Amino acid sequence: MNYYDKILATIFIFITTASLLGYLTSIPMNLSMASGTTPSIVLMMHGLFGNAPVKK
Repeated sequence: MNYYDKILATIFIFITTASLLGYLTSIPMNLSMASGTTPSIVLMMHGLFGNAPVKK
């Protein structure tokens, strides 16, 4: 499992956890999804621009 696979897995965990939180608690779904997608976007931007894959 390389670095970018770990980023994708973490994004999946953030979004899944946020959707479960919205579904199982009294937190509004749009608020829980926003709290899960915000760190996902940050991770995605880091993977694309901060530590971009390059050919060796």
